[in-house]
Amino acid sequence: MQNPEILGDEKYRECIRLALRSKGAAERYGAILLEDGEVIGRGYNRSIAHASFPGIRLKRVIRQGYANHAEVEAINDALLVGRSVEGL
Repeated sequence: MQNPEILGDEKYRECIRLALRSKGAAERYGAILLEDGEVIGRGYNRSIAHASFPGIRLKRVIRQGYANHAEVEAINDALLVGRSVEGL
């Protein structure tokens, strides 16, 4: 049973919006990284892809591997804008 209070939480709803950007229908997850209540990183599950796969254009190189989980993407997002994630 869902907790109706959480549905009104803006941070929870942001995770849902991020999850909807995931390409895989069965593996839709969104994540935000918070520091003192402030969102410093956002991410969602990325599809498994590699530049050598025919017909796939990658918008960026994913250094961590062929597929990233939402949590890794949120950390990467924070790092790309110069935020420290140490201790979070």
